[in-house]
Amino acid sequence: DTGSVDWGEDENVDRGNWSSRYDFLISCLGYSVGIGNVWRFPYLVYKSGGGAFFIPYLLMLVLCGIPLFYMEVAFGQFASLGPITIWKVCPIFKGVGIASVVSVGLVAVYYNVMNSWSVYFFFASLTSELPWKHCNNTWNTPTFKLVCERSIENVSSETNCVNVTANMSKPVYTSPSEEYFFNEVMGLSGDVGSVTKLQWHLSLCLLLCWISVFVALIRGVKSAGKVVYVTVTFPYIILLVLFIRYATLDSSAYLDGIRYYVTPNWQRLASAEVWADAASQLFFSLGLSQGGLIAMSSYNRFHYDVYRDAYVVCIVDTLTSTFAGFVIFAILGVMADEAGTEVENVISSKFTLAYVAYPEAVTKLPAAFAWSLLFFLMLFTLAVDSVFFMCEAIVVALMDEFNETLAKRRIWIIAILCITFYLLGLPMVTNGGLYLVVLMDQYAAAWAPLIIGLCMCLSLSWVYKADHFVSNIHAMLGSRPGKWWIVMWKYLTPLSLLFILVFSWIQYAAPTLEGVYEYKYPAWAHALAVLVGISSIIFIPRCHSFYIMKSQRFKEKSRPGYGWGPALHKHRVSAYIPGIINSEEETKISRTAQWVAKGSV
Repeated sequence: DTGSVDWGEDENVDRGNWSSRYDFLISCLGYSVGIGNVWRFPYLVYKSGGGAFFIPYLLMLVLCGIPLFYMEVAFGQFASLGPITIWKVCPIFKGVGIASVVSVGLVAVYYNVMNSWSVYFFFASLTSELPWKHCNNTWNTPTFKLVCERSIENVSSETNCVNVTANMSKPVYTSPSEEYFFNEVMGLSGDVGSVTKLQWHLSLCLLLCWISVFVALIRGVKSAGKVVYVTVTFPYIILLVLFIRYATLDSSAYLDGIRYYVTPNWQRLASAEVWADAASQLFFSLGLSQGGLIAMSSYNRFHYDVYRDAYVVCIVDTLTSTFAGFVIFAILGVMADEAGTEVENVISSKFTLAYVAYPEAVTKLPAAFAWSLLFFLMLFTLAVDSVFFMCEAIVVALMDEFNETLAKRRIWIIAILCITFYLLGLPMVTNGGLYLVVLMDQYAAAWAPLIIGLCMCLSLSWVYKADHFVSNIHAMLGSRPGKWWIVMWKYLTPLSLLFILVFSWIQYAAPTLEGVYEYKYPAWAHALAVLVGISSIIFIPRCHSFYIMKSQRFKEKSRPGYGWGPALHKHRVSAYIPGIINSEEETKISRTAQWVAKGSV
């Protein structure tokens, strides 16, 4: 009966299920809505010259985002398996599952490093006066102090500052919050190779972040499903307060920032970088092709209406990013007015936009330290939610793949995982750590998820067959997805991803870190970053070669493997499953799908 779902006892006793009909929805929002919405989306809009970014982003949302999100959550719910073991559906593509797990691990490492910045700002806010409110501090550069003092005498403003550096053709406008972030928080050196001096304050903050993730993982998804009710709604309150505050200032300068935000620079649409950034941000924000959605949906009850949730999560995530953009560009408009410059020049390093603009914003609020505490607590909870589900995807993948060995060792797996990721993150909290974070964001979180998504789409819609997948969804939801979904999964989505990848590779430009001077990475840094980027997708062709060499029969390993299908016997009886390959010998079946009799294969 697909018309109702029993929310009493767990349907799958061995694996467990979400406790209520809204736990999965809210958890998906907690996984998707994170610092990527309040940091990465506005940063990429700023980098792309304003509103032009919306066009490729919304186009990618329709062509790739919603179809892939629906595909992943339906895929995980049907089989109730982790992101690696679920590839019993097509064993030759098992490398896609391994690649997604490695990819989400890389993202989790640097994602929590950025979360450590929020933790440090939180503790720095435990004072009656915020330390980045003034510019006459030990971490400010001498030229910055000098010009700031002159500005205070002439304009009576402590934020109307200009950092004049020797041999510069024009001055670069900065703010106390920007100097605080680069000089005090990051202790930034002048080169990516300077990773020898550990920033102890950040390393301790990073340790706290991973301890929080460890505790959350031990408690499991049932507890996390309750906590995210608070952590998902909290950001909207803080962002709304900041927006109202800046919209009610005496100056209407906030409108200049919003105007920049919504006005497209049409020439930027000819840049492959803008299209690639839009696609990577969509995958980054929604968590596509990283195993998290498959892991979370594997805890769903078999007949849960996952179709509805796919739309809700994608739309709410996009609206959250858009609203966060309005808030941060309103702040930039006021900052530009105080600095006497244009919006596009007010912050020298666009990558660190959120960690400069938001601290600056809270200084305009009454009881600024209290609002600063709430804001950075919000960023911390947003990031912990996302990292929790990233790591849960890895834990679920390992537990399902090595069930007999690891069945009773979940705590040890979690402990080893968190310790390993903490150690991998330590180079990113050194005095050259920011350079590494930029490279990780450009390489680990950009191309790999798109390639994994392309392979997933092709394997399910062409090798496994889209008609079979549609029949699986029919068994769960009681209705067949329309032809529109088949067209998207077979043609439009993979072609869109292929276009973005080829277009961006043709017009490839090496990433830089903007600042007072634009920092260009040495060749060895790019080479190392490329190796990190391909460390996940390398598993896709390796598994193909393994299965072809092992069996010398591509067709055999392209068919569903033994055990593919719903987890429970009562659902296997009515599930539409194509022919199964027995673990010892190939069962003689036709190419068309067959009803599995009495749940046996």
